[in-house]
Amino acid sequence: VEEKIKVIPNHGLHAAGFFAASIVSFVLTWVTLFFTARYQCLKGSLLTRHGVQHHESKLEHSQFTSPDDVNEDLALNDQMIDILSSEDPGSMLQALEELEIATLNRADSDLEACRTQISRDIIALLLKNLTSSGHLSPQVERRMSAVFKKQFLLLEKEIQEEYDRKMVALTAECDLEMRKKTESQYQREMAAMEEAEELLKRVSERSAVECSSLLRTLHGLEQVHLRRSLALQQEEDFAKAHRQLAIFQRNELHNIFFTQIKSAIFQGELKPEAARMLLQDYANIQEKLEELMDFLQASKRYHLSKRFGHREYLVQNMQSSETRVQGLLSAADAQLNLFIQKHERAGYLDEEQTEALLGRAQTEVFSIRQKLDNDLKQEKKKLHQKLILKRRREMLQKHKEQRKEQLSLGEALRAAEDAGQYLGRWGSLLAEQGAALETLQERPDQAALEE
Repeated sequence: VEEKIKVIPNHGLHAAGFFAASIVSFVLTWVTLFFTARYQCLKGSLLTRHGVQHHESKLEHSQFTSPDDVNEDLALNDQMIDILSSEDPGSMLQALEELEIATLNRADSDLEACRTQISRDIIALLLKNLTSSGHLSPQVERRMSAVFKKQFLLLEKEIQEEYDRKMVALTAECDLEMRKKTESQYQREMAAMEEAEELLKRVSERSAVECSSLLRTLHGLEQVHLRRSLALQQEEDFAKAHRQLAIFQRNELHNIFFTQIKSAIFQGELKPEAARMLLQDYANIQEKLEELMDFLQASKRYHLSKRFGHREYLVQNMQSSETRVQGLLSAADAQLNLFIQKHERAGYLDEEQTEALLGRAQTEVFSIRQKLDNDLKQEKKKLHQKLILKRRREMLQKHKEQRKEQLSLGEALRAAEDAGQYLGRWGSLLAEQGAALETLQERPDQAALEE
């Protein structure tokens, strides 16, 4: 993948246009038409789905870190151990690049989950403030809160189903693309082999064998490159689909909120003036939320960039160590050959003895190489599981601590009245937790390399 494209939506412009259009739309006739149309749309696309009501009782406050998210995070961390214990040092950097892209996509997904939960909490907080100021009755607040919860859960279900459909379709497309390109490459390889066979008829048998071996090696490398490039393209397509659905979910979340407010106005449960103030507060807090998300995303990307810079350094160190070991063995092989040839020139050995000693020397060096490689593979296998268990233990403990901190802060903020204070506290906590996780990541990476 030669180029990475970042898509950064203009949230401020989007939010300004959206809220301006919404406030201007408070003409009663338009409200009636919009609500009727919107009701039919929601009824057709969302409310026809069943079996979601039983999830309402499971809704918890500010669930930013679910068990599935933690498991995915741990699986990504396990891949770093896989890379360091790889038997193919040459492929380490490519595997690290793939891991970096997957981790960036995971980080974006986590931030989007934070944004969704905060938006839901903000709506609940604004409704509570509206009730405490006397603009909304407690009964209407409870009814609207119940409707919000139900529709939010239905929206999540719809988004998940659409995401699953997209993943199935994209996977099928990628598989088809893989088959087409693999077949095309196979045809090119066969043509190249036939052409090479014709050319190699004019050279010695030894040269022909060497050239054929090099050509097969080249074709193998091309196949590996093709698989990896297609895998990276698939990962980027998945990320693009996730971003599209995330934007759709944000807009639908806003639409659910505005629809309920307009319904309350239409039924006389909320005065237009109070609704305008509510929408203004909502617009202001959404602007602050965008600023918070931008800050958290920039902070996360900075930490990830630093993490993968350090990991790249570790991988390069390991590759250098492998190269030094192979270089020492090659130097020892060359020195033995020179020593034997020197004795032959001095007349101490005849040609037959020299060939025998050279053969023995090469056999011994090859045997040492094999023994070192086998010993290293065995040690890596032993360490692999040990390092994964150790890292998982540390990461699980940290995730549990951070989950506890989130729940404690969520409970404390239930009584909050100022949405700005709510955002500020959450922003500080998430930034601190992100930095703590990054600090924890560096130690196991270095320890794994040393071991």
